[in-house]
Amino acid sequence: MKFKYIVDYQNKTVYAEGTTINGLMYCGKAKCSPNDTFDIKAGKRVARLRAEIKQLTTIRKLMDKRMEETLRLLEVQNNRIAKIEKQQLKKVQQIEEI
Repeated sequence: MKFKYIVDYQNKTVYAEGTTINGLMYCGKAKCSPNDTFDIKAGKRVARLRAEIKQLTTIRKLMDKRMEETLRLLEVQNNRIAKIEKQQLKKVQQIEEI
């Protein structure tokens, strides 16, 4: 992911805008605590990590959805195979009776 950073000195905040190869954008924000010293480098790291977490969360959700669909399709296929096996067994039993 390619990142662009925006530093808001007045509010002691750093924003990270990460763009993926396919054009999706994920943003992260790091706001300095009133009790801390404003550190741009640390703010960039925190903001970037938050943007990356958002990206990874999105990827996980998509993978979970695809996994559910794949498992559903496998169940359908397994049911078809079981039905065919049952039919074949029935044919074998009919032949053995002859």
